[in-house]
Amino acid sequence: MNPLRRLIAWWIRVRPAAAPPPPPPPAPKPAVTGPPPRKVTLRAERSGADYRHLEAYVDPAGVLHIDGQDLGPGTSIVSDDGEYEWFETIAAADLPRLVALLGGQPGDNVLDLLERDYTGTGSYELEKRLRESDIPVTRHVW
Repeated sequence: MNPLRRLIAWWIRVRPAAAPPPPPPPAPKPAVTGPPPRKVTLRAERSGADYRHLEAYVDPAGVLHIDGQDLGPGTSIVSDDGEYEWFETIAAADLPRLVALLGGQPGDNVLDLLERDYTGTGSYELEKRLRESDIPVTRHVW
């Protein structure tokens, strides 16, 4: 066999495999538009080793979020790890009904209303009114 052909045959057998193509670039992150949503703390209670927190905000789509977290031994009824978290959402279309339910007037800002009348112990009244109303509330618990 011709020395050049032997060299080519050898090279074909021993050449390194082609490197895999590089991974695609990461997808661009969506542009942040505007300031973060205003949050209203409805409850921030500490009793011994127990802590209860509840806050509300309206997202850019106009949906009201009510997020809660309970920590400590008081959660043992529903949680074996000392933590219970949930969030509720109320559609933007239902906020006028919620404002009316909470004693507000048409056009009132729901966060202003919550901050004025439903913080501290008032947050329990908010939860009671929501439970007893026919306003659709989507709730997620973990």
